[in-house]
Amino acid sequence: MAYALIPAVNAMVGSPSSALVSRIYKGDDVGSKSGMTYFYMAINVGSLIGIAVAPMFMNSQYGVMSVLAIVVLGKAAAALNFIAKRKIYDNVVDDLDRQPMTMARTLPVLAYLMGGYAIAYTAYLNPYISTYLIGLGCTVGILAFCIRTMLLKGADRTKQLVAAFLILVAIVFYVLYNQMATTMVMFTKNNTDFTILGLTLAPAQFQLINPLVILAIGSMLPKFYSRFVRFTIPYQFAVGVILAGVAMLVLWLGASSGYESGIASGNYVGLSYFVVTIAELFVSAVGLSMIGLYCHPRMIAFAMGAWYLASSMSNLISGQLGKLVAVPKGSSDKIHSMHAYGDFFYSMGMTAVVVGILLCGVMYFLHRSLASKGIEVA
Repeated sequence: MAYALIPAVNAMVGSPSSALVSRIYKGDDVGSKSGMTYFYMAINVGSLIGIAVAPMFMNSQYGVMSVLAIVVLGKAAAALNFIAKRKIYDNVVDDLDRQPMTMARTLPVLAYLMGGYAIAYTAYLNPYISTYLIGLGCTVGILAFCIRTMLLKGADRTKQLVAAFLILVAIVFYVLYNQMATTMVMFTKNNTDFTILGLTLAPAQFQLINPLVILAIGSMLPKFYSRFVRFTIPYQFAVGVILAGVAMLVLWLGASSGYESGIASGNYVGLSYFVVTIAELFVSAVGLSMIGLYCHPRMIAFAMGAWYLASSMSNLISGQLGKLVAVPKGSSDKIHSMHAYGDFFYSMGMTAVVVGILLCGVMYFLHRSLASKGIEVA
């Protein structure tokens, strides 16, 4: 029952915090992308700590409950810190933000929590139908955003249509990105030697590469954006898809090297994590910034909700794709699984690279069309 509260509460926290970052840098295109990148880096500091300590607490007396207890403490500390420092945001809040939380405003929030909890709880109890429920909900939400976008006029509608298109592109990217926590982990566990640059790691610890690369390279991106101002968000999304495809092809090369033995070097997995993390910085780290820059101010919260729905939709698709390469429980045929993973990564990688190259062409003509209308995008 407690698990069902997590998605309901996270839905209320994620969009407003991201919207606040966008509001702070309103009118500053480079600053908005840079600020969202730093925000994303801060999130990954927590991710790095979590990945490092969670395995230790999982083996404790209380198991997974001890990990969840740390999550609760972290969330509480973040909320208390915001309450203590809330006055520093006085220059970016609007009149609605300053209004007190009356009973009339509290009741809709409680109703949302109860409704979200009921849906999540039902999905947890019925995993076979939850896939269809989530898919239907995501589709309806994204379509509702597109319909509301069409009701806008002039440049506002044009820019928000670009945002809607990029949200759809993000689904393609996230399907590839999600392989980090699914097929890449299983491939590492079943068919690699667990070593990277001479170090032996547990399969799940390979994911530490992701936050480490974000922290190391993310701080360089603001200067990169300032210098290459023509490398706009649409191009970043297209390049992100290409890089995610390249990451899959790196894994295919690793699998190919182990077709006879059934074991590949973990260095291929490490390189793949590195490449897909660069792609992540070009898409995930600036995706919410794109919402703030391209969408109408009155629809930013709704647009960010559509962004998160796109992420959920990609999780659904990734889960279905993962079934194509699932290794039967108890199977020890590493050569068979190596070939299965190799074919899967090759198909995913080549498709992504081709789609990404086509997207680069689409983005070029998109920029020309926007320029002819006197519309500039960051």
